[in-house]
Amino acid sequence: MFIPKGPYCQSCGMPLSKDPKGGGTEMDGDISKEYCSFCYQGGKFTEPNITLE
Repeated sequence: MFIPKGPYCQSCGMPLSKDPKGGGTEMDGDISKEYCSFCYQGGKFTEPNITLE
């Protein structure tokens, strides 16, 4: 079984190596090293009201 290497999105757990955009974006346009593009864009979470609870 193949397990992708990290780093992983700190929000959803997806391996950032599998993100088609290479990661989310910070406010200044830089690629985030902590969050994927599905969870984080422009320095904000795409679904800010979603929690683990």
